[in-house]
Amino acid sequence: MSEKKSTGNLFVNDYKKTDKQPDYTGFLEITREQIQELVNIGKAGGEVKLKLGCWEYPSKRDANQIRLFIVAEAGEREQQSQSTGWEDQPF
Repeated sequence: MSEKKSTGNLFVNDYKKTDKQPDYTGFLEITREQIQELVNIGKAGGEVKLKLGCWEYPSKRDANQIRLFIVAEAGEREQQSQSTGWEDQPF
């Protein structure tokens, strides 16, 4: 089964010194399958979009710090039912 969802985390930017620096920093790991899907959408002339979902949870090192878990999925999913399909995403 191919994996079309990419995941990552945002963490509080402990090194922020000015308002111009981001509040959170992190990463998003993009799967090979998702890259291919995005290329296919672009080749077909479509707008390349990512649907994003985000969950907030406490840091394991410091329960007072909030972390954000992100899921990105290729393409528009406006036509789906109200279920996002992300109800059971682990973080």
